Amino acid sequence: MIERYKARLVACGHEQKFGINFFIVFAAVITMTSVKYIFVVAYGDVPNAYVKATTEEGVEILLFVPEGLVSTEEEITAQGAESVDEVGLLLGQSLYGLKQVGRLWHEHLHHVLVMIGFIQFVTNVCLYLAADSGGMTVVGTYVDDLLVTGTDKGSVSPFFVEMGGLELKGLSVTSHFLGMSVQYDGQSGYKFGQEAAIVEMLTKFGLAKANSVRAPIGGEDPAETDVADLLPHATKEMTPTELTVASFQSLVGSLLWIARCTRSDMFAVHCATRRAHAPTMTDSLEACYANRQIPEWHPISQDNRKSVSAAVVQLNGMTVSWQCKKQSSVVLWTTETEYVAATVGGQGLLGQKELLSELSTAIQLPKDMLMDNQVAIVQVRS
Repeated sequence: MIERYKARLVACGHEQKFGINFFIVFAAVITMTSVKYIFVVAYGDVPNAYVKATTEEGVEILLFVPEGLVSTEEEITAQGAESVDEVGLLLGQSLYGLKQVGRLWHEHLHHVLVMIGFIQFVTNVCLYLAADSGGMTVVGTYVDDLLVTGTDKGSVSPFFVEMGGLELKGLSVTSHFLGMSVQYDGQSGYKFGQEAAIVEMLTKFGLAKANSVRAPIGGEDPAETDVADLLPHATKEMTPTELTVASFQSLVGSLLWIARCTRSDMFAVHCATRRAHAPTMTDSLEACYANRQIPEWHPISQDNRKSVSAAVVQLNGMTVSWQCKKQSSVVLWTTETEYVAATVGGQGLLGQKELLSELSTAIQLPKDMLMDNQVAIVQVRS
């Protein structure tokens, strides 16, 4: 069902020059770990968010007069110009298409939240907390999408009233967020899924009718790569369906997002990312296989003898984060491998411990770390 039609005036961001029309373009977004920690009473969306912030101080951005905007001869002459082609529009606020528009919106939203009494987290700059005698409200921001939770619904409703200046569109209880479906059950808790996003991705890359297949994960030794097997870079003469470096990177990026959000078991995706800089036809096939199956995992790479560290963090039985990373050094036996993996997992726990502290959540220490190597367990305890 169509809710509304949109028409946008977009700036030519590709013509901007660094140091003249823009400086810093980075804008932070909330991590998926934080999303799972704060989930969630209500969800809100800011319509046309990128046109609500002002431009950077000391930066002038001029736009061509858009087609359809008529200027009289008196107005053109008053600007010291002879024709409308010599007239430009001085931009007074952010606009879609600008390189720095994401950062401008992030700073504007931060200013608004601080003005109404929210405090920014130290562990995650996209989380905000407001607390008083009536309860606590937590807000997570991802561009123009806001996740809001609190000690009760009574502490959440006033937030949408206070954010009225941004025309915040309240969408009630969260059912979808960033392509994830969200279901809540009082007995089992939250359930996240990305079925629609996966089907859309398979259709986009022509894999909707592909069948499951079991295939080993290939090697990663650059010396074994045939130059003739490298995927080509995209050109204007190519069709959209031809395999190129860009299409491979897009496929791997889509898979990585799914693995990051809900599918921690897709280890093949992490292997494919290591070849994104110079992919081959074989790499492309492996990435396609990753769409349709969950391959077996071997902890030690046969190419360089480096093991893979993996860790899963659960809170009250709910998996909130996971990580999978190749170890930077070669170890001599499995005890060292397990010990290094425990170190990686412990590093992630420290950050999440601080996040929970900022959420005023009491943490009973020490916490259990589950491992399956007895010698490594003794080393960790000592």
